[in-house]
Amino acid sequence: MNHKEGPSILFIVPATLAALRAKGVEHLLHQRDEGGYFKQVITVHPNAEAEHVEQVSPNHTVYEFSINSLRGWNRLPKWCVMAHYRRVKRKVLELIREYDIDFVRSNSPFLEGMIALYAGRKAHIPVVVSLHADYMFQHKLDPEYGAPRFLGSYFWSDHLSRYVLKRADQIFPISQYLADRYINRGIPSDKFRVFRHYIDAEFWQSKTDPRWKSNLGWENDRLLACVGRLSRQKYVYDVLKTFEGIAEDFPDTRLVMVGDGEERQAIMRLAEESRWKERISLVGPWPKHAILALYRNSELAFCMLAGFSLLEAMAASAPVVCYDVEWHREVVEHGVNALMAPMGDTDSLQKHVRLLLCDPRRAQEMGESARKTVLAKHSRELVVAQHVRIYEDVLRDLPQI
Repeated sequence: MNHKEGPSILFIVPATLAALRAKGVEHLLHQRDEGGYFKQVITVHPNAEAEHVEQVSPNHTVYEFSINSLRGWNRLPKWCVMAHYRRVKRKVLELIREYDIDFVRSNSPFLEGMIALYAGRKAHIPVVVSLHADYMFQHKLDPEYGAPRFLGSYFWSDHLSRYVLKRADQIFPISQYLADRYINRGIPSDKFRVFRHYIDAEFWQSKTDPRWKSNLGWENDRLLACVGRLSRQKYVYDVLKTFEGIAEDFPDTRLVMVGDGEERQAIMRLAEESRWKERISLVGPWPKHAILALYRNSELAFCMLAGFSLLEAMAASAPVVCYDVEWHREVVEHGVNALMAPMGDTDSLQKHVRLLLCDPRRAQEMGESARKTVLAKHSRELVVAQHVRIYEDVLRDLPQI
């Protein structure tokens, strides 16, 4: 690293500003400077609808590139689309040199990772690749939408991800579970540094409007929350099935599903066909303050396979019901701070929901234990300090890269 005010980083992310804003997660952009450690942050979105540059904070600029800039691209064979990525690679290298970037980090091991490898090697700076999911497992859950495709096939995507991961200087999985999964697939173990999510503990413990439920006309309902993408990977059909199984015995309950996704229309049809359709609310994406109010006013939260939403529900003291799957055991202790069921076992889910609805005191204790767990493991101050140490380790190793 050169001697300047502080290090700088460039992210390559398979997202767009419009999508982040629609999902209500634009605040994640502001986490990238790691509490001010990075004096300059550049984010590149390679697959936007239109070319766009926006300064989202004094030290953070987002560059969005669009394949639509290739005249007549929609009439070209699929493989010709790679011309767009070659252009993005060149642009990323230009940005690295213009902003004197010290790290390039891809938030996916697919084409974004290839762009990072090209630009990082040309600029002689470390290349870091994030892992946010077990893509092979996601593909099994949902062959159509579960994982990205390359040249129309997940087979080639899987090979592409292995190529990228084996050549990256460091890999930042968000959990030890993901590190272990990819090590078992032949990626060298010394590349991995667990890079955990963190949450804004102060926000998720803040007060909410006591009239929130009555303002929505739900003052007589006991709410069951489900927040996240409406996709098969999130087991949204199991949530609906579980509610169907307990609704008759608990006539004052209402299922509130927050979010959007590829299964939204199918879930809406099932809800409309349900005998309990008046008690199933699909409300679309909500902002953070509304999600906090929902958690605070809910009897429990379904977090079947979750990342941020699991941490946020626990931080808000919501009693959680989830599957024993992927990384959940790294934060969930069954019967202490949440209730877990074997993957796909909706009968066990129903038993857990009944227990929490019938024993509000235990549910409250579980929610309080969940809050303490998240504060101890995923608070902003703690995790940012861990992130900074990891980045400094990478910089220290720069002469060997």
